[in-house]
Amino acid sequence: NLITVAVDVSGSMVMKPGDIEAAFGIIEDMLSRFRVFLLCIDETVFIPEKQGDSFTRSAVHTKSYEYKKGDWRYIKTGSSGTTYFEPLFNTYMPGHRELLVVITDGYIYDLDKLERYHNTLWLISESRDEPFTPPFGRTVKIESKKPAGFHLQQAHLK
Repeated sequence: NLITVAVDVSGSMVMKPGDIEAAFGIIEDMLSRFRVFLLCIDETVFIPEKQGDSFTRSAVHTKSYEYKKGDWRYIKTGSSGTTYFEPLFNTYMPGHRELLVVITDGYIYDLDKLERYHNTLWLISESRDEPFTPPFGRTVKIESKKPAGFHLQQAHLK
């Protein structure tokens, strides 16, 4: 029972910490049933490594990072506002079969170049006003409600 979570750490996404907190609230509800492995993505995909009060890029590309409750607090923005998902779908995910949860604002520059990975759930930032239609998988828009917590609004099934 594995899940891979890829979180968009581009400048545009991480400026919305409420979205990340709400998305990881959903992920943390599944920790008792699933092992969750975390990836970060901006212009490249990388395995995070906890150093102090933040994640950095791991120098070791073969060791996965298993997510633990509250780890979302260590996710910090990168300097890039650009997000490319081709390294995730075309290089990292081939050979995998687990559910892939992608947490993003949906501003992705290479959607037309992605290898299909049907077992994908796109969690899209609440602050995105434009519709997001991925080339595959299912889409859910994150809705955070204060102070009652969060819930998901189904946005698109494909």
